[in-house]
Amino acid sequence: PGKSRCDILRNWLQFAGSGHDESWHGDEEKLFMNHLSSKTSKALLKKKIIGEDEDGMLMNRRFRHSTSEGILGVRYSLKTLSDFGFHNIALTRVSGDNFPGFAYMMSFNATTMWETWWRSEDLYSRNHPMLGAVAEWASSSVAGVSLAPTTTGGKDLLFWPRIPTNADVVVYASATQGTKRGDAAIAWRFEGVKLKSARTVKVRIRILAPPGSNALFRLPIYGCAYNATATVSYARTLPGLDTAKLNAASTCSSRRKSKNGFSYNWEYNSETEKWHKSLNKKAIGTPCASFLFDKSLADTNWSDSKLVTFKPEVPFKRSFDGDESDKLVELTPGLYDIVIEQWKLQKEIPDQPGYGEYEGSLGSYCSDQSTSTWNIEDATHLI
Repeated sequence: PGKSRCDILRNWLQFAGSGHDESWHGDEEKLFMNHLSSKTSKALLKKKIIGEDEDGMLMNRRFRHSTSEGILGVRYSLKTLSDFGFHNIALTRVSGDNFPGFAYMMSFNATTMWETWWRSEDLYSRNHPMLGAVAEWASSSVAGVSLAPTTTGGKDLLFWPRIPTNADVVVYASATQGTKRGDAAIAWRFEGVKLKSARTVKVRIRILAPPGSNALFRLPIYGCAYNATATVSYARTLPGLDTAKLNAASTCSSRRKSKNGFSYNWEYNSETEKWHKSLNKKAIGTPCASFLFDKSLADTNWSDSKLVTFKPEVPFKRSFDGDESDKLVELTPGLYDIVIEQWKLQKEIPDQPGYGEYEGSLGSYCSDQSTSTWNIEDATHLI
């Protein structure tokens, strides 16, 4: 069973991470192509956003830079990539501007999710949570906060940020998870380096565990953790978080008013009957910093730091014997500051051949195939 499972995972990785292009010819996309100016068409062809065949131009679907799964697959595909050490592929797929994807929706002025990937003027809903599972992945994987899988009443929390292996897409993230005992929150960021040229970075993580909760912090693992060290400190006295929240909200509101988000959209001129690209900055997509990094928390009285050891050689030990003590840190309610030194940044594998011919390691989850057996976690990841 272990070998079969890992073969499935490898096949999925080769598909999801491939730089392969495939044409996608939908009715609305065909109409869109027919109403582009010659100059715009040439520019899109050059960037490989669209393709061309004997019947006319087609939208390009580049697997590595598009999210083409449906209502069920979009949730499990992203989670599988992030949990098994290929978080960078999940990030590039979600952030890619190729069709189909979320950026494609936003390029047609979407402020809510559509019912399908296809653009429709009269058939499909443009305010529909059909593909909304990406939001759960963003908070639980990109930021790293979620309710523990087996919790009841939201008492048990899991903080597990999947820190990227490079700084190409995301360099910080944050999220808040509501519970009946109060908000749980996490924020992380790369610090102190020129990210585009750095080989190693410092990662700072802030965690807020609400009163009455049981929380576990799971170390971000993968090959980047080799030779890395992590230290954990806690706030001896809880600082004024309400002030931090108000400050962060005010700063974010100002940034949104300045429209620092998505940068363009397609507009149709009914007189010329042509689509054109309009460079209009928008409020939606404006990046904002978490209240956990607000300047008002600078004077927080932190405890002495405790060293936590990385053991990347056994990152998925639970799959074998149920013991996760090697990588989980129990957190009592409070505010925590976690610093990872020497987090190694890796160059991204090029689009071609990319992961389409990837034969490298799938991590320790597949290292001992003789003892690996199917369980409910496998079903979740591989569904």
